[in-house]
Amino acid sequence: MTVQVRLPSGDEVSPERPGKRSWPGYYGPGALLVVALSLWVVALTLLGDVTGGDYGLVATRGGVVLLASAVVTIVAFVWAIASHRTLLAVLAIGVVILVYRVTATLLTEMPLYVWTYKHIGIADYMIQGHASPNVQIYGDWPSFFSWMAWFSSVGGVDPLTVAHWFAPASTVLISILVGTLVMSAGFSLRAALVAAMLAAVMNWTGQDYYSPQAAALVLTLSIMSLILYSKNNIV
Repeated sequence: MTVQVRLPSGDEVSPERPGKRSWPGYYGPGALLVVALSLWVVALTLLGDVTGGDYGLVATRGGVVLLASAVVTIVAFVWAIASHRTLLAVLAIGVVILVYRVTATLLTEMPLYVWTYKHIGIADYMIQGHASPNVQIYGDWPSFFSWMAWFSSVGGVDPLTVAHWFAPASTVLISILVGTLVMSAGFSLRAALVAAMLAAVMNWTGQDYYSPQAAALVLTLSIMSLILYSKNNIV
């Protein structure tokens, strides 16, 4: 009779075969992530030439596959957290960001939201050598547009390209900073990973686009993390 011993890491090891890990407990989350990535690739091919209807892309075949990819990824994340597989949990957060934010960027040639182009226009205006325009709606956010203009000029990257990839990049930063904020408050790494996943999944659609508001959110999370970290590490 073989007795299974459960370790704190969630893996199962048989006393008769030291070091032998059970397949579901150890390889299950990783296998699910592979399935999720495969579904995501299939969804991209199905959504390539699809036009959204009254119910958006979710009502299409590619949308259903994309939704299935997200569900499988979340299941893999929960499994990885329950079995203390930290690396796989981090990878699951990355896959969720691919599904939630990178999909739209890959399927489109230009930014989706029409109001993004007002922001691109201000940055482009400054790239051409003009000062920040004296417009009240933008007068309170000069640093964002000047920084974006500087980044495009120095990096040689078109503002349209920067705006197109701004949402995925800011989502990555928001997830990392939310996890950092949780750890700075004294919670465990697992709690930080759960918070980072929630930030990626529950992030309001559209708030992380090319805008001063998104940059302000990133800066706010950074400042809060530094304050909590310094407070908890005062000698």
